[in-house]
Amino acid sequence: MIAVVVAAFFVVAKPGGKDSDADSGLGVSSGLARFTEADREKAPGIEGPLVSGSGRASISHPGKVVVVNVWQSTCGPCRGEADALEAAARSTTEGATFVGLDVVDQRAAAQAFLRTSGSSYPHIFDPDAQQLLKFNGILPVQAIPSTAVIDKKGRISARIIGPVSAQTLTQLIAEAAASS
Repeated sequence: MIAVVVAAFFVVAKPGGKDSDADSGLGVSSGLARFTEADREKAPGIEGPLVSGSGRASISHPGKVVVVNVWQSTCGPCRGEADALEAAARSTTEGATFVGLDVVDQRAAAQAFLRTSGSSYPHIFDPDAQQLLKFNGILPVQAIPSTAVIDKKGRISARIIGPVSAQTLTQLIAEAAASS
């Protein structure tokens, strides 16, 4: 009986205002954290040149859920999640905007990665990880891939450290859209 009560406490507890799911049935890794509305921090303003070399992108999209995915062309798990990200981006075009953040990379390698992945959304080229550093405390520089979901009010509603599935991401987008 005591074991059941202790187990129930750990399943329900949300330390530090975030809900860390080891596995919520959505196929998520232990790197998932959902932030309650009261504990959501304002997302940093990031922007920069596109990986393509022409134009710029930002994560400023008021009134829309924004998904920021941090990746690098030499990252195996990043390659592994590329199809899932694209599927989630295509299935949520009405309510969410996706922006990739390519960090500590060579532009030619990043361009080749995007050609083979078939990504349809903009990707900021951040070779010195200066834009990523603005997510200090949310997305660690050494954890690639990682993803932040930003609600319609510009606050971080969830973050995933490690690869993400399309199912998990679309669920997090729906939650962020409903809570704003």
